[in-house]
Amino acid sequence: MAKVNIITRAFNRLEYTAKCIYSVDKHAGTDDYTHIIINQASTDGTKQFLNSLLYEGYYKLKVKHNEVNSGDAGGMKDGFDMLDDDCEYIMQWDNDCEAITPNFLTELIKVMDEHPTIGCIMLKRSGIESDVYVLKPTNVRDICGHPMGDLPQATCVTIYRREDLKNINAWFYKEKIGWGFYVTRRLISLGKKVLKCLDLKVYHIDGEMWPEGKTGQELKYKKYFGRKTTRGSNYLNINYDKK
Repeated sequence: MAKVNIITRAFNRLEYTAKCIYSVDKHAGTDDYTHIIINQASTDGTKQFLNSLLYEGYYKLKVKHNEVNSGDAGGMKDGFDMLDDDCEYIMQWDNDCEAITPNFLTELIKVMDEHPTIGCIMLKRSGIESDVYVLKPTNVRDICGHPMGDLPQATCVTIYRREDLKNINAWFYKEKIGWGFYVTRRLISLGKKVLKCLDLKVYHIDGEMWPEGKTGQELKYKKYFGRKTTRGSNYLNINYDKK
């Protein structure tokens, strides 16, 4: 049982998933979390790797192996259905991001506990070179010793309140990707603050531009990016219970 449950959706790119799991364990600063991995029908050994970690029992993992890719929203729904009973906070954590700030989770819990009007905090991503993909906060101020600013929407590595996600019930977002944007816009409409923290950081693995004019991810995982128009499109076919 844990206060924070981290949900990571993984489709292939085993290299990134391994770095993600290891770095979260190394830098969380607390054992009061469970890392839920939703394996989205990977074909690269991800299933066997995750099963080996479960067998060894060191990492604080729960794992679900999907036969089809349930997408952004579906993957979060899969994870939501597996939450610990005493979970209060949920993190969406993309598998191509690794934690680099020590005690990041301890600090996030402190902020969320002390400020109930905060609906979401996004961690700063290093390794992103294009301004197109950088979400720039406004009204940056000190909150519990951390510089944080307001965002109109957030994505990637974010923490939420379990009750907020339960009330929003946004598991059927119609786009293939972008669940985080949709949910955070909903939070703002309900009067909650969506913030970006500038000193709690993750590294977006291989997000830099290489000399070939593409990101490291695009060059290393050409087959993955060749499928990206369909890789998140199956979640609407899964029979989730709708309210």
